[in-house]
Amino acid sequence: MTHRTLLAALSLMTITELAHAEDARAISNAREAARQGLEAMQAGRFEEAAAKLLGAYQIVKLPTVALFAARAHVKLGKWVEASELYLQATRLDAGSGDVAIQRDAQNQAETERDDLTPRIPKLTIAVVGSSTSLVAVEVDGVRVPNGLFTTGWQVNPGIAKISATVGSEHQQQQVAFSEGKTEQVTFRFEQSGHGASAMATATPGGTPAPNVSSITSEHHKSGGSTQRTAAWVGFGLGGAGLVIGGVTGLLAMSKRGQLDANGCSENQCDAAQAGAMDSYNRMRHLSTFGVIAGAAGITTGIVLWFTAPKRSSTTAMRPELTPWVGPGSAGLDGRF
Repeated sequence: MTHRTLLAALSLMTITELAHAEDARAISNAREAARQGLEAMQAGRFEEAAAKLLGAYQIVKLPTVALFAARAHVKLGKWVEASELYLQATRLDAGSGDVAIQRDAQNQAETERDDLTPRIPKLTIAVVGSSTSLVAVEVDGVRVPNGLFTTGWQVNPGIAKISATVGSEHQQQQVAFSEGKTEQVTFRFEQSGHGASAMATATPGGTPAPNVSSITSEHHKSGGSTQRTAAWVGFGLGGAGLVIGGVTGLLAMSKRGQLDANGCSENQCDAAQAGAMDSYNRMRHLSTFGVIAGAAGITTGIVLWFTAPKRSSTTAMRPELTPWVGPGSAGLDGRF
């Protein structure tokens, strides 16, 4: 059917033949839209042609208009929409306008749809790890009914955005569809105890995301291990402080004895003993600092150890620790 034929068919339309049209102005504008659409098709402006012809078709439901609107959509690569327009053309009432022209349009629409249908790409959707009824899938923003996941959802050729959502979990991927091909997209979920799922990957063979509960458990274990490590550091520093305090304390006591033997009393010494008195004072202060720091380190270690997350009774026993301090040494006794 040529463009001239369609224009001739449109010119035969009257208000009585299209009783569903609002008025003569609507029909007149539909004729003009169809004419502009045909001119756009001849000029290769298929986007404009599809819009004009589809607009005219909304007012004048004629097989001729549906046929040319479908052809414009084919040129745009919108094969799914074109197939539907072809189908509508075959089912319309051909009694309006020139019956012979409308019948011819319907025959052509049926033939062209039969040729187009096997060329339309298809999508099948597989769901792993979750109930299909819980998954909401969209293709380029159009919701795919859950019952049609495996039947072959028609998709226009080119790149399509496919998304899947379960609860608050969402993922998306892009898939290239070519003429006559069927592509399968697999969405993988990891089941949780409440029927919800953690998204893993939308690509076949992907690595599932770790389970949330196992992450929490590992985090808990890691936190306990880190705190126990910090406790051991506290024990080590505290023990070192006590050792230094004890050793310097003994040296200070020895130095004090020498000063007393040389006639020094309190901090009063002659000039010859001034250096020895300064050395005594440094050792005395260092001993005091070492004992205080050591006690603080041991205390901190004990607090960290006993406040760390407890290990399972099946894998470890509760530690029993007893710190000890002796002349020039310090340490811990206990069992682990």
